[in-house]
Formats: sequence, structure tokens, C-alpha cells
Amino acid sequence: MRSRKTHRSWAALAPALLLAACGSGREEAPAPEPTPAEREMVPTATIPPPPAPAPDPAPANRTAAVIPGEQGERMETMPLAMHGVWAGEGTRCARSSDLRLEIARDRLTFYESVAKPVAITRGAGQSIEAELELSGEGETWRERQTFTLSEGGRRLVRSMADGRSVTYARCNSEEDL
Repeated sequence: MRSRKTHRSWAALAPALLLAACGSGREEAPAPEPTPAEREMVPTATIPPPPAPAPDPAPANRTAAVIPGEQGERMETMPLAMHGVWAGEGTRCARSSDLRLEIARDRLTFYESVAKPVAITRGAGQSIEAELELSGEGETWRERQTFTLSEGGRRLVRSMADGRSVTYARCNSEEDL
């Protein structure tokens, strides 16, 4: 009788043992760690290239063209309202344009010259007078110029001491640059 009971116990346990054996056999080996070179590799199709930085086009808050200070007051830098890229009227904003002007706080970049403001004075209305130290094509010279904003900061007139002037339009989009 004992042998029958043992046989029944084994018969009852057999499916459970078979089921356990299926799941517990060999475990899969973990995936190998990627090499340092593989870790640095990123599929290029999933990550777009970063956009090219644009030179300081005028944000919306600058279009009011407010130059701070009182007439005759000295300024340390070019006014924020004038910062950005400008194109001579009727020309494009491309870097290759000979009437392109880029104004930053302490530098004006023209087609073939660069100017450093030596002295800046707040003028009447939306204008400033600047004593500039210019350099280009192997020469250095000083010149006094007046810069006047108009049309809510969309136009800039640069007047030279000899009476010449150039009117610029603000370059606002990356398409313009």
C-alpha cells in the first residue's frame, strides 16, 4: 500500500515539477555592456543638428526703441535698442553685403572695418552721438557719428560728420541673416 501511495504522490507532483522545470532551467545571460565607443555612438537620424546661433536680432521687447537717459548724458555702451544686425536700405542682411552693420554693446562691425565706441553721448530724441575708433584694411582712424532710431526701432540712420548718411533696416529673422 505504501508503494501505491508513493506512486500517487509522485503522480500528483509530476505536473508541478515539470512546470517548475520549464521556468527554472537555464537563465539567459545578461546582455554584454556596451564598449565606450558604442556608448558615444548616437543614431544621427533621431537627433536633429543644433540650430546655428544667430547674431542678436532684435527681440520683440526692443522694438519700442527706447534709448535711456537724458540728452547730453554720457553712456558706457551702445544702447540696447540699437543692438542687432542692420542692412543698408535696399540691400540684404547677408554677411557678404557691403552695407551690413552689426551693433553690439562695445563694437560696431561693418563690411571691412570694426569700430570701438570711445565716447557715447545721449542725443535728442532717439539718437546718440558716438566718437568711434575705427580700424580696417590696415588703417586706424577716429570719427564722430550720430545714430538715430526711427519707426519703432525698425530703421537706423547713421550720419557722418561730413554730411553723408546711410539708412539701415533692422534684420529680424534668421532668413534675413
